[in-house]
Amino acid sequence: MRRTTFFLGDTAFLSDPKFRALARRLPDSDDFNSAVGAYWLALAAARRTGKPELDAKAETDSRFIDDLVAVGLMTVTGFPPDPFNDWAPTSPQVQAGKARAASAARSAAGTYLSSGTSALDKLDGLVQPPIPSLPIYSPPTEEESPREETNDDDPLDVYWRLTGSFPSGAAKDWLTKLANEFGGRETGNALALEYTTGERGTILKRTQNRLRFEKDKAERKVAAKAEAKEAERRASIEVTPEMAAEKRRIMAELVGTVKSI
Repeated sequence: MRRTTFFLGDTAFLSDPKFRALARRLPDSDDFNSAVGAYWLALAAARRTGKPELDAKAETDSRFIDDLVAVGLMTVTGFPPDPFNDWAPTSPQVQAGKARAASAARSAAGTYLSSGTSALDKLDGLVQPPIPSLPIYSPPTEEESPREETNDDDPLDVYWRLTGSFPSGAAKDWLTKLANEFGGRETGNALALEYTTGERGTILKRTQNRLRFEKDKAERKVAAKAEAKEAERRASIEVTPEMAAEKRRIMAELVGTVKSI
């Protein structure tokens, strides 16, 4: 039976900060999808050889390798060695070769002698480290910061975390407009609330309505507070006897003026 080599991938890889940075760098969905495909093609090639170094551009014929390098998913020589080696342990074939060399009988001259057993018989006793799932974590790039992992001030980032896809086209423009009008954090909060209360197809319209309602509510609250403060100020004004006498005098003068006319 022909052996098939495969590797495991984390289905939540799109939530990795580097993939989210790639989506922001490539807002066009076709470009982003092509870059992701190139990443997996390169990873499959590297996993097949067991080495992190490879010519990714020649292997994938993709124009997005530089973008993958820019966000830290790859390096100019392939994949970061340490995380790649942690994720892609030595293959059974390589382990068998090492076991064969270690167990083979040697002559006095140091040459190998034939044996009636095979090093492959010892494979069952070999312990391989467990293979963790992707994404492969690499050292942060200079453009990255811990704030990028969860940015509640960016409604595009909130949309990404809620839906699993980065907004593009009209959806991206709409969210950007709402953020400019109502604030990034306010838009993200409204988006999160509406995501749990209705269908995704109308989430942006419902988010806009919620923001307008909350803004009107806040403005009416401010106005009511200002009116109450003014009423309190007027009520706090004390009418002294002198003020009352002056008021009577002014009224008397007005009455006298009217009679003389």
